[in-house]
Amino acid sequence: MYYPARLLESIGTDVLRVNYAYNQRPEYETLSFSGKMQWLLADVTAAFQIALSQRSYDKITLVGKSLGTLAMGHILTHNDFSQSLQCVWLTPLLRNERLREQIKKVPHKAFFVIGTADPFYDAGLLKELETSTSGKSVIIPGADHGLEIHADRGRSLQALREWVKELKIFFKK
Repeated sequence: MYYPARLLESIGTDVLRVNYAYNQRPEYETLSFSGKMQWLLADVTAAFQIALSQRSYDKITLVGKSLGTLAMGHILTHNDFSQSLQCVWLTPLLRNERLREQIKKVPHKAFFVIGTADPFYDAGLLKELETSTSGKSVIIPGADHGLEIHADRGRSLQALREWVKELKIFFKK
């Protein structure tokens, strides 16, 4: 999340960061997965609505990683966007059918980053989303859900450079 935010800031974009610190809340840990998701989605929705109330925007960019992609899907399908919309899906939970339907439902410019060793990676599902969004994907061979290639830290850093370079091109278009 650090590098996409830095790239957006470098081109003069307002950035709203929603940091999840739920592990510091004991009551969160006692909730079911559904309860945790309700809490997350309520927090993200509130933050998003407050940000939009501060000023008007011609373009909205959503960026999320992993669980954050579920929050993005919720934001996409529970808001009416008159603005130009683009989304950066870092290690999206591709095997989640609801998320895939949300991604396909709302027209947006999409950029996906995922590794082949990520348990959520599925080449067919990713291709389906790429096609439906006219999106761009960066697939990192051997990278896990953290976008790391554990057997080779040098390759991990090179992969980071490559996907950030592609993201920069995506933002400029």
